[in-house]
Amino acid sequence: MAGAVTVGRGRPANAPTVQRVARAAWHAAYDHLLGAGTVQQRVASWFDPDRLVGVAEAVPRDGNYHLHRPYVHPDRWREGIGSRLLEGVTAAVRGRGADRLTVSVVDGGPAVAFYGESGLERVGEGYDDAFDLPRYDYVLELSAVPPSSTDR
Repeated sequence: MAGAVTVGRGRPANAPTVQRVARAAWHAAYDHLLGAGTVQQRVASWFDPDRLVGVAEAVPRDGNYHLHRPYVHPDRWREGIGSRLLEGVTAAVRGRGADRLTVSVVDGGPAVAFYGESGLERVGEGYDDAFDLPRYDYVLELSAVPPSSTDR
């Protein structure tokens, strides 16, 4: 019997492992159709960690989800990538039965404006002891957000 399997969203650090698995699967399934060179080139480009420009993670909290580590490479800010990540996370947590998505952000960074522009409501503020900075807490009530194409 095979070992345990964990299913989750990808992380940049996982790119080499994902690429290794994809390479093996694609070679086994498509070498006879596309040729080994084409398969190698495609898999390398699809899972290239240098092409990854954004990542987001949502973790369960109090029966809902909290957005953790949402990042977009600064060279790609203001291109809609953050909005697409937020939309994808929203669809994923809605699919898991969550009613709301929360996020906390330290004051002074561009994320404060982003979350306000993205329809999240600021519901509180506090202090982030780890960073020694003021913190804002936001919530997105999923019932108020129409399903997007990523929900289907």
